[in-house]
Amino acid sequence: MSGYNATVDELATNRGSGGGALTGQSIIFSLGQTLRSLASLSGGTGAVTSFADLGLSFDGTGHLTFDQSQFSSVSAAHPNDLSAFLGTGTGSGFLASASGILDGVTNSSNGLFESQQSTIQRRITADNQQISDTQDRITTMQNQLTAQMSAADALLSTLQSQVTFMTQLFQAQNAIKVSGG
Repeated sequence: MSGYNATVDELATNRGSGGGALTGQSIIFSLGQTLRSLASLSGGTGAVTSFADLGLSFDGTGHLTFDQSQFSSVSAAHPNDLSAFLGTGTGSGFLASASGILDGVTNSSNGLFESQQSTIQRRITADNQQISDTQDRITTMQNQLTAQMSAADALLSTLQSQVTFMTQLFQAQNAIKVSGG
């Protein structure tokens, strides 16, 4: 029960505008759905057909609460119904259903975690490619700007040489005029 409630609390930290790193990620919604599916499993016959019959209920925040006296009463009065509701991990009942639901989350070939990991890995690969492409564009732009600056420097040097030549030419012409020639 404490593990279930801790999971509910952790999922809640990743919801809303002030949520954690996984806010907005579909895995948070999917894990919440998985918890709700586990909590709403029903079946069996007789006095035990749901968690509520065993003294388990949910408060307004989605936390699981447990009424020990109700559980003790039901398990003492209807042990066969309790056993039928719980079932086995591979046959029927809650344990088999829960096993199937949890396999949908943890299955290493097609479970929720594997699917999310693959999705995240594809996104990382795409982001890395985008970073690489952007770096290549920046390098190309840098090389082009460096070439343009070199060309501009060469042009300025040519212009400075022409200014120097023209200045000397005017000075020489002024010197001829002043000396009376």
